[in-house]
Amino acid sequence: MRIAIVSQSDNPWTAPYARGFLAAGHAVRVFSYNADPIEGIEVVALRGKRPAWIPREIWFAMVLPRLQSALRKFAPDVVFSPYVSSNGVTTALVWKGPRVVSARGSDVNPGADGRYPTWPWLHRRLVRLACNGAKGLHAVSEELAERVAACGVDRTRIECFPLGVDLRRFSPAGEASGGGAPGIVCTRRQEAIYANHVIVAALGRLAKEGAAFRAVMVGGGPLLESRREQARRLGVASIEFTGQIARDRLGEILRASRIYVSASLSDGTSSSLLEALATGLFPVVSRIRGNLDWIRDGETGLLFDPGDEEGLARALRRALGDEDLRARAAKENRELVEREGSLDRNMERMLSLLDRAARARSR
Repeated sequence: MRIAIVSQSDNPWTAPYARGFLAAGHAVRVFSYNADPIEGIEVVALRGKRPAWIPREIWFAMVLPRLQSALRKFAPDVVFSPYVSSNGVTTALVWKGPRVVSARGSDVNPGADGRYPTWPWLHRRLVRLACNGAKGLHAVSEELAERVAACGVDRTRIECFPLGVDLRRFSPAGEASGGGAPGIVCTRRQEAIYANHVIVAALGRLAKEGAAFRAVMVGGGPLLESRREQARRLGVASIEFTGQIARDRLGEILRASRIYVSASLSDGTSSSLLEALATGLFPVVSRIRGNLDWIRDGETGLLFDPGDEEGLARALRRALGDEDLRARAAKENRELVEREGSLDRNMERMLSLLDRAARARSR
């Protein structure tokens, strides 16, 4: 197949999909609103970086003629648009051939403030515009499928499975590793939706009690300096903020830890969570729908209410003190990711969906 991917090249899912489709023997081209390269993949940059003074909606409208021309020139068998409310909409406006649209998270979920990026009535119309003419529909979680259906899209048409994680890169640590104080790691970016201030506050409570731990917060973002300042203010010297790191270092950092924590206010299926489960880390995560699909509270992980600093601190105390619970959960969580969260398996499922959409042209 000739597969066009309409997606920003720096989105975390774009490169894995592009490389997976290419490795399976298909011709792949990425059509991106930014110019970031992807090694080994041809990227067509539709525009440069959006100036802050141009509204997001106008920026997308400005690229429509260039996107239409570029797609016609490539002549794909199918166009894949991960992220409904931008990529799905723009593709629907310019391409009448087979399309597959994928809901990823904040494209159909409300933001950190509980609001959608536009008026609710317009949001619903945009979701319908992106989805109703597509030959294939996908969502990375059941919650997102329900959100899309609530906008007036046939739920029975939506297939659900995550991108998945590379089980070779993310594997449990050996028996000899992990000495000293248990490591706590967060790999969510420093952005409002991930509420990392709750994690720093909870770790501050534990440090004040004299709990033994070491913590690493991986990733950059606009709130990085605010979180560092918060840790200094609370006197928590045991938190390391790495900023942005090379992707190949992540597995090493996870294997050096024992507990994974996320305070996210909203999510689809979090690849960060799946990476931690595959590596054998014990999850302590917010009680949101995207996490409930993967964690059984008190058995395979611990949950706390979003924004509840004391609830998170209480869950971390238990996780730090119960090595047997962590060991039991590690085995079951790894097996769960092998069944439902494998990148290789889910890449095959996505290619099957794309192939069926491409074949629908003749019907």
